[in-house]
Amino acid sequence: MKDIILVFTGFISIACSGQTRFADSLTNLLKDERVPVNRFNLLYKILEDEVNTGTNIDTAMCIQLLSLAQVLKDDSLTAIAYNMAGSYNARKGDYTTALDYLFKAVPLAEKAKDKRRISSLYFDISLTYIILKNMREALYYNYKGAENLPGKSSPLYDFMAAQFDRNMVRYYLQLHKPDSALPYLRHLEQVGIKLKAPVIRLPSLFLSGAAYAQLDNNKAASIYFSKAAALADSISSIGLIWTNDKYYIPYLIREGNYNGAKKRALVLLKLGQAHKNWDVKLTAADFLRTIFDKTSQLDSAYYYLEAETSMKDSFLVENNNDKAQLLAFNEKLQKIEEQRRNEIREKQQEQNKVLVIAGLGIALLVILFLYLLRKRRREMLHKLFWQREQISRDLHDNVGGQLSYVLYSLD
Repeated sequence: MKDIILVFTGFISIACSGQTRFADSLTNLLKDERVPVNRFNLLYKILEDEVNTGTNIDTAMCIQLLSLAQVLKDDSLTAIAYNMAGSYNARKGDYTTALDYLFKAVPLAEKAKDKRRISSLYFDISLTYIILKNMREALYYNYKGAENLPGKSSPLYDFMAAQFDRNMVRYYLQLHKPDSALPYLRHLEQVGIKLKAPVIRLPSLFLSGAAYAQLDNNKAASIYFSKAAALADSISSIGLIWTNDKYYIPYLIREGNYNGAKKRALVLLKLGQAHKNWDVKLTAADFLRTIFDKTSQLDSAYYYLEAETSMKDSFLVENNNDKAQLLAFNEKLQKIEEQRRNEIREKQQEQNKVLVIAGLGIALLVILFLYLLRKRRREMLHKLFWQREQISRDLHDNVGGQLSYVLYSLD
């Protein structure tokens, strides 16, 4: 059952087209599903789709996911639920809590011997440390992920190995060592082509563009960024498009292609507005302000500066709401965990009571056995004593009679 869930959701995570229809169809199936493991499977597919498309993660579904994992008492499924809780906290910018959930999931995945989940958790931990610019920990946990990759015969091996390559590339780009990133980029690109997966293919292209830009190889950088832009425009994943443009637009600005940069920034702004994603909108507004400032279009630059300030104010209000929502979310998860701990504690206490009663029963039986054994021994000794007395009396009477006979005969 777990293998079916993991393999299917692995392939779901590499699909980036038609997500809205896909999510809607799964939500409709979820309404009528009553079997816990099937509900878990559907919830995870929906949440995985939300993670990959960059849409807001449904907190109620996250809570249901963990509740079902606890009901099913499955370590691997609980690890998946914690992994999703970590993704949600990371999406909200709470990387400390995200790491707490990811690390909490690791021993559960290890206990279940779920190598796909173990490697995924370590790669997510590594990526979180890259975002936090803790490069030492990022490298350590990325290698831990590589050590726990599923076997090469697994259908998810290439997909998981690509995550290792992606993290290594981002690691070396952060350190401004693009030469070291290139071998990983080549393998990442090969896997993307092999799996026909935009979630791998697109990062391989825009990260290649970023690496060649650091190497001042503008021709190669331009080729890769152009390919990345064409692929980004053909998919519906706001997360991938946003990440691509965060690399591509600064490159266009650096190269003086302000028209191309403005065009992409405006599309990005509309995308953020359509999805009500403040991060995307702020990124686009900041790019537009920079573009108009560099082209000396001060009125437009001021307009987007004001828009950016207004967005930040609105974002601050929503961010406070998000923090309250995040706090409530984590409190609910903690209650579920506490309830599960109490259940385990009560079960353990019941087991302890049974063991104590069984122990007392065994002790009483041993005592009774020893008592009966001792009583039997005493009875045997008493019987033996009387037998000896009887034999002694018989011998005494017999010998006395014989002596009397002898004396009588002598007389």
